[in-house]
Amino acid sequence: MSNGWINLHRCIQEHWIWQDAHRFKWWVDLLLRASHKDTKVLIDSSLVECKRGQFITSLYALSSDWNVSRDVVRNFLSLLEKDSMIIRKATTKYTQITICNYDSYQSEATTNSLQTHDEATTNSLQTHLINNIDNTSTSRSISNSNREGGKKTQTKFIPPTLEEVIAYCKERGKGVNAERWFNHYVTVGWMVGKNKMKDWRAAVRKWEDSEYDKPKQSAQKNTDKSQYRNPAAVYSSESDI
Repeated sequence: MSNGWINLHRCIQEHWIWQDAHRFKWWVDLLLRASHKDTKVLIDSSLVECKRGQFITSLYALSSDWNVSRDVVRNFLSLLEKDSMIIRKATTKYTQITICNYDSYQSEATTNSLQTHDEATTNSLQTHLINNIDNTSTSRSISNSNREGGKKTQTKFIPPTLEEVIAYCKERGKGVNAERWFNHYVTVGWMVGKNKMKDWRAAVRKWEDSEYDKPKQSAQKNTDKSQYRNPAAVYSSESDI
């Protein structure tokens, strides 16, 4: 379904699904897959009724399209169900998904007004682009001057998924327990000390140092303590000098 559009309010930025780029992409994909009108789908030799806001799919199809395992897809759909965002009906042949409150994403009144608005906007943009071709160089110079003035746009930190952390730790090959690292920072709200985390990959690399330093330090402390517990070991070493 390549035609049409959905409504997406700015308040989505305050929703938990916005915090993860992958999950947000998957959610939008589900919205786009939903049928905007009642229809019927042929499954093998049976016709399955698909209401407005519903669509037919499978865990295999979604995992293939999203390039993730079926367990990841199943867990994601379970999260959506718990938050009353979808209703899932699974059979031996297919999975039917219903988008809850679908009209908030695709109301007929808004769709009709958007069609009229889109036509007017397209004509307006064509005229605007023609009239402003000569201003391209001016716009570029202004943009360059803003960059030279040191203006920086802060990017919002997006926590990684466990799968991303596992893949990065394997790539690094330093023996970091990815699940332990992930659970730790989920627990502390992705805070590094008193500051919000900015680069999770840098945090993994920092974790590598602490992982390797701790065994060395504990081994050294154990050696020192063992000498105090066994005075004979101290005298033996002195007699050898």
